[in-house]
Amino acid sequence: MLTMLRERMTYANVTATLALFMALGGTSYAVLRVDSRDVVNNSLRSKDLRNNAIRSIDIRDRAVRPRDIHRNSLGPSVVKESALGTVPRAADAERVGGVTAQDLRVTCPADTIAKAGACLEISARAATRFFAATNQCQDAGRSLVTMPQLELFASSGGPLPQAEWTASVYRNPDAGPLAVEQLETIVMSGFGDVSYQQVNVPVQHAFRCVALPSN
Repeated sequence: MLTMLRERMTYANVTATLALFMALGGTSYAVLRVDSRDVVNNSLRSKDLRNNAIRSIDIRDRAVRPRDIHRNSLGPSVVKESALGTVPRAADAERVGGVTAQDLRVTCPADTIAKAGACLEISARAATRFFAATNQCQDAGRSLVTMPQLELFASSGGPLPQAEWTASVYRNPDAGPLAVEQLETIVMSGFGDVSYQQVNVPVQHAFRCVALPSN
């Protein structure tokens, strides 16, 4: 058997066998070393790429264009919102009916000061009876100051020079048998000192009215 094999191993047979081996080995090497010259332009498709295989380093800077990005795909974590300008169609976004936020800011009348969410008159009005005080405030389009409002005014703006009526009315059953006799209101003086006074007695005190802030 060995003798027959040796007789058939001619130079031509050995050369052909080596050429076939090198050809096969060369093909395998080529398959493992594919570069851009071996790929036909525009021939690779999405399914030919492994998922999550393309990295930032593989993309040329400033090569990605808006048309390459899916619509509404970028969120606030990607976009620096402070760098964005006003949307052209939203040129009136900072206005309400054409009025700016500054125009809508509420202010108090000139003779009042903002306290406790209202506009308290800076100067007390002349002393009068309780119901007369409430009527004067109503005629002015305002209302009699409440105890919390006047207390904040007194504690922050200085002492009240005289006792003043407030609209904080309570019922005191010990003040008399009649309902009108039982109604008492808080009278305030100084830095917030309080006393109680029946509303139907002919006693006069100074008072302040409050107005609502307006723009």
